Amino acid sequence: MTTDKIVTLTCGLALLATPAQAAKPDGELEVKVIDAESGQPLAARVELSRAGGRALKTRGLGLSQLGDHFYVDGQSVLGLRRGSYTFELTTGPEFKPVSGRFEIDRRASDSKTVEMHRVVSLQAEGWAAADLLAARGGQGVDAALRGEGLRYAPLTAWRLDDGKWDEVPSATAPADAPVTFGPWAARARDDAGDLLLVRPDAPLTRDELTPVADGSVAALTDLRESGVRVVAADAASWRLPVWLAADVLDAIVVIDASDQLRGHKARSWGRQPDKDFYSGDRGPALWREAIYFQVLNAGFQLPPAAGSGSGSGDNESPIGSCRVYARNFDGFTPAAWWDSLAAGEAMATNGPLLRPIPPPGRTYRLMDDNTDLTLGLNLTTRSRVEYLEVVKNGQVEHSVSLRDLAKARGELPAIDCQGAGWFLLRAVAMESPGYERGLTAPYFYQPMAGQPRISRASCEFFLAWLDESAAHVSEQELAHAKAFWAERLANANAP
Repeated sequence: MTTDKIVTLTCGLALLATPAQAAKPDGELEVKVIDAESGQPLAARVELSRAGGRALKTRGLGLSQLGDHFYVDGQSVLGLRRGSYTFELTTGPEFKPVSGRFEIDRRASDSKTVEMHRVVSLQAEGWAAADLLAARGGQGVDAALRGEGLRYAPLTAWRLDDGKWDEVPSATAPADAPVTFGPWAARARDDAGDLLLVRPDAPLTRDELTPVADGSVAALTDLRESGVRVVAADAASWRLPVWLAADVLDAIVVIDASDQLRGHKARSWGRQPDKDFYSGDRGPALWREAIYFQVLNAGFQLPPAAGSGSGSGDNESPIGSCRVYARNFDGFTPAAWWDSLAAGEAMATNGPLLRPIPPPGRTYRLMDDNTDLTLGLNLTTRSRVEYLEVVKNGQVEHSVSLRDLAKARGELPAIDCQGAGWFLLRAVAMESPGYERGLTAPYFYQPMAGQPRISRASCEFFLAWLDESAAHVSEQELAHAKAFWAERLANANAP
């Protein structure tokens, strides 16, 4: 997608908002951001750089500042030092980004009106985006969510530290906010694993969380029965086979901020991959994705999830830079969103937006043991994507160039659904420094009178995992998990 530069410069307009000041500003610039079609004001993320590409410190500028970016809510007056600046404005992945240049002179009082052009409306298609791992407090979080095209963010309000729960500053949405967010999540991360606990629309309490401090699956089961959603925040968690055996998971995070980072930051906690197979910048992300495919191969119908971790520790990623969409036409509520995610009507992404037709979350029960299935696809992406992949039972079944996909008017090649199994769609950006991709939740298929596919190799994969995890799992839970996986292996019906 090309960058759309539609910037109108007008001078001498009245200053209609409280100035956001840099240190000793020389001049002021009023920024207005509007929808090019409707003329309505839009919230937007702003990134400013000085001449030479040096990122500008955002303290005192706009709303919800973090790292190299801040937000404006329709309009804002920025107090800046004199000099040349470049800017980029984004309003979520549904609008074209806008970039340009401007000059600040001493005692300047200028205005820029930036028109944002929408390329797709996912809300009209029934999709609602969420960032499940964000930890943001302070003012302007609602503008940040709107500026990123998010609908929902259960913000991390509790974090497990050395066996104790610490409260984390978090924000709550105003009553009239068009987005839904609040301090509804807790993050339990230690050497044994990484869990996200979310009550869809109400805070968790310390008393509720205290029994979970030791990672007990019994405590997780109790929380889940009370309506709390449990997500494996790192697929490589040592305790993952235990959680699967105890049936306490609602989803698995497959895409997070480390997928976009390089070097030592782009690594996974928990069980480490074989560096001969999972090396380089994309290695840890490919490893977590491969684990997710093993989960599906083992017969678990869990959806992929995603989250940015924005505001957690030194994570300065924009909120929503990793997100998961769930699809529901019956009106948004957090509980309905989670129900749609659990049903597999979902896609996870840190870039491309994949919307298959029909949407994921279906289990096809086939009369004929050898039936071909065909899907259509809508794809929106800013980054260059050359191929769309159909991944079936953990292997690439089809790799289709976007040129061929366009010639076929979005219709994918027929997928051979012999026996039982699953497939999903994946689009990978070619030139991203990390692992930028979109991933749908899986589709499942099986004969009308048959059973879901359970792979012997995947059961053996998790049994071997348990053999290495004795230092991270109690003897009782380890014994229960090994018995579960041994029985599953005995009942496996696929290689």
